[in-house]
Amino acid sequence: MHEIKLTENIVAILEREVASPEVGRVKKVHLEVGRLRYIVPEIMQTAFINIPKSEKLEKAVLEIKTLPLEIKCQTCGAVSMLKDFRSDFICGKCSSEDVKIVSGDEFNITGIEW
Repeated sequence: MHEIKLTENIVAILEREVASPEVGRVKKVHLEVGRLRYIVPEIMQTAFINIPKSEKLEKAVLEIKTLPLEIKCQTCGAVSMLKDFRSDFICGKCSSEDVKIVSGDEFNITGIEW
């Protein structure tokens, strides 16, 4: 359950961001997570609710957008979305194994609503 530790780190980052007196209460936190991060959004959202936070964060909601795993073939240039990534990464067009991850390993706070 690495989601709990990751959520604690997110809260620590947010606490630094809202420390300024000009900042009001946070309503929503937007997070983008790639499929390769193996995150269960519901666990993170539950952890976010239960982790002690300052008054400015106590009513905030964590909104998580899961990003697909996409690869780009270095041989033919095709971009493929992988649904099952437990096997080798292979181009869906030419079957080359010379591919690069384009999307799917992100973990970013993309917005904070005040």
